Amino acid sequence: MNVPPVDHWSSPGRYLTWIALLPVLSLAILGVWSALHFGDLPARITVHWNLNGPDGWVRTSPRTIAAFVGGFAAICLVLAALAWVLCVPRLVVSGGTGEDERQFRRRTAGLLLICAYFIACVPWFSLLEAPAAVLRIWGLCLVIAIIGGVIGLMVAAQRAQRSFRAAQASQPQTQRERWKWGVFYFDRTDPAVLVPKRFGVGYTFNFGNGWAWVLLAAILVLPGALFLLLMR
Repeated sequence: MNVPPVDHWSSPGRYLTWIALLPVLSLAILGVWSALHFGDLPARITVHWNLNGPDGWVRTSPRTIAAFVGGFAAICLVLAALAWVLCVPRLVVSGGTGEDERQFRRRTAGLLLICAYFIACVPWFSLLEAPAAVLRIWGLCLVIAIIGGVIGLMVAAQRAQRSFRAAQASQPQTQRERWKWGVFYFDRTDPAVLVPKRFGVGYTFNFGNGWAWVLLAAILVLPGALFLLLMR
């Protein structure tokens, strides 16, 4: 029996794990610091900003601090998990989608981690009452990073999509049958959690992998539940 080759280029290493988890670790440090210096915190903390500055606050309490910091930590953890699973070795059929897809996966994972680092700054700014100038610089850097990342992804996506369509055209019938109803990828033998979409640009879950269901539940439930706890 022929075993499809495995794409080893992106096996997640320790360096990637630490880079991905640094935002979460920084928020854990902030949570411990807040507990030790609770009496020094402002009477209310900012939880929302608009273009003119803060416009949403909640009263400072152990519960609101835990929910606020925990909510952002959950978002960073989900982004880190998405970046990590993009780098899990996956089955490559018909020779794989080549360097174009690998480049797109790298850039996607990188953009997710950049967003996690920016998001992790928000609770620090709020609890330490960062001056408006710092928030403006942060906002400008965020916009520049997102625009640059999206442009890079668009360029890589066009190349990856061409390669992926060529690979699909050469797939045997058994490979095409992994796409249930043509849109849902299901393959228990493929270790990948995220795979390139069959149509359009981006990634979709491999619903044959149990971790895909765990990650999907975390994306849909965890951040929202924590923020609902904060706003009660």
